[in-house]
Order: sequence, then structure tokens, then C-alpha cells
Amino acid sequence: MKTLSGKPLQKNTSELSRSLSVPYALEVGLIIIAGALVTLIHAKFRYPMNIPGRHGLDFMLIIMSTKLLSKINFSATIASSSAALLTLIPMWGFKDPFLPAYFVMVGLMIDLLYNGIKSNPKKVILIAFVGGLAYTMIPLLRSILFFAGYPYMSFIKHGVVIPFITHFLFATTGSFAALGLGWLSKRKK
Repeated sequence: MKTLSGKPLQKNTSELSRSLSVPYALEVGLIIIAGALVTLIHAKFRYPMNIPGRHGLDFMLIIMSTKLLSKINFSATIASSSAALLTLIPMWGFKDPFLPAYFVMVGLMIDLLYNGIKSNPKKVILIAFVGGLAYTMIPLLRSILFFAGYPYMSFIKHGVVIPFITHFLFATTGSFAALGLGWLSKRKK
């Protein structure tokens, strides 16, 4: 269509931005819900099993699934930040005051490492390794605080090496599970 002067009508970009923002907001909302699910699972299944890092399985399954299925670059950071915010609610009963910082660091490490390798189906082991390596940020930061004088029972009970190994193994397993779910969801499309 043209105006009375014969020039074409100016394009209306507000319609385009509205249509793009709704799916984006929905995706961010689902990522935030995934982070909340991480905290809910972590809070409800805190049985005294004396195995450090066992929540790495479910944590990495959910966070890596959001990373693999989302088109947003920093989706793992968004999900882990929402999980971190929910750990601040007293009703969950988390006693570690540094847990929110650990969660955010893990999400940030996933995003930085994953975006650095640019996912390729041939790099499956490398992607799982990224998940395991990112989750070992928790015992790394805890060991720094432990040697600075903050007592962590997992280091007192198991030493310094065992928490690193178990955090890495559980997180790598969770990352492999997330890769499997991502592969299945892409295969069905």
C-alpha cells in the first residue's frame, strides 16, 4: 500500500517485536521453572546418605537439559540463578550460606564452557565433561572456604579428594542423561 503522496507505508515493527517477545518470555519462564525444580528436588531429597555430590545427578540433568533445549545463550545461568534465589527462602532449610553462589557459578561455568565448544554431536563426551567440570566448582569453592576456616562436614568426613571425584562423576552422569533426553527430543521432531 502507498500513502497519498505515492510513497510506501512505513513498516510497523511493533507487531514483529510483540510476536517475538511472547515465545522468548515463555522460554525464559520455563527456564526459571526448571531452576525452581532443581531447588525443590534438592530440598525434598536431602537424605543423610553421606555421599558428597549426589545431587549433581539431578542438578545437571535439569540444568544441562535447559541448556541443550534452549536457544538462549545463558539459559544455564538463568536456571541456576532462579535455583539460587529459591535457596534463600528459609522454609527450604538450606544451612550453607554460600549455596546460592555455588549454583550461580555452576550455571555460569556451563554457559561459558558450552558456548566455547559450540555444541556438535561429535563432541558428546566433551559436553558431558563440561557438566562434570562445572559442577566441581562446588567442591573447589568449598575447599577454599574450608581452608580459610569455614567447616564443611564433607571434607571432614571424606577428605578433600573424594568430594571432587564424586561431584564430577554424578554431574557427568547427569549431563549424559541430559544429552540422551536432548537427543531423544530432537529425534522425535
